[in-house]
Amino acid sequence: MDIATQEVSCPACGCSNFRLIARTRDFCYRTCDNEFDYVCCLDCGQLYLHNRPTLAELDTIYPAQYISNDYEAHLGAFITRLRDVFQRTKIRVLRKHLKQGDLLAEIGCGAGDYLDMIRRLGDPTWEVIGIEFSEVAVTAMHRRGLRAIQARIEDIEWSERLAGGFIMNQLIEHVDDPRLVLRKCFQSLRAGGILVLETPNANGWDRRMFPGRYWAGWHAPRHWAVFDPDSLTRMARQEGYEVAQLKSILSPYVILHSLQYLIRERWKLPGVAKFSDVTHVVPLLTASLLDQIVLMFGGTTSNMQVVLRKP
Repeated sequence: MDIATQEVSCPACGCSNFRLIARTRDFCYRTCDNEFDYVCCLDCGQLYLHNRPTLAELDTIYPAQYISNDYEAHLGAFITRLRDVFQRTKIRVLRKHLKQGDLLAEIGCGAGDYLDMIRRLGDPTWEVIGIEFSEVAVTAMHRRGLRAIQARIEDIEWSERLAGGFIMNQLIEHVDDPRLVLRKCFQSLRAGGILVLETPNANGWDRRMFPGRYWAGWHAPRHWAVFDPDSLTRMARQEGYEVAQLKSILSPYVILHSLQYLIRERWKLPGVAKFSDVTHVVPLLTASLLDQIVLMFGGTTSNMQVVLRKP
């Protein structure tokens, strides 16, 4: 089944001239049969999805079983606990930059796993809010006792007090206008407030290891803009931010999904491909170790964390 798509210009500069980088499909959730074109803007170099789904197709490309709606159901209890260990380390960034009593909002928070962790392990004076368009995820947040705003960030007119921080983990690549999202967050931050971003890095070592079609960082058709450090920080500075921190972080899911797609789709070995699934401990730890070795030698992974600050 094909879904409705629309051809778009570069989300960074509006240019309509491009060259094709990769043509791929929804290998992850198989929500449609379309071929999707990731292109490079000839004006500014931004990578983006040229024929992206219309907004009416969001419920199709983000099915109820989407991973962020229930990590434990997708990954299993043990892998989820390992993931939680890694997630806890990210609270250090928040402690470094936020003040007591700050308002902290996570955009695209899924079922609220990370927000719940911040509420339990972060500063008890912080007020936390989740912003999420999925009704399934918002319902799960309410069950946790978390406050949730059900909306796309692009559609929100911020009526809360100025925030000390926004979090966007694996979110900015999903929005139709990343520049607008950065601007909305900037306008809603107090002076000295931060925006903590995690997003795929198109310069990661493993993108070069897999044929363009099978690199999982595309995550077609849900990633609408794919960044590298230069393209993301350039856009952020143009919207008024200072870059407080930028670093590569582990990205085992991208490695394993890329390998799985290659084995299953190109080599036609679905039985073998199952052994590279992220729900298996040994492949997950092996991929994490590979990324850690790359980082030790100054390399770049397919995931980056960026801390942006409002002056």
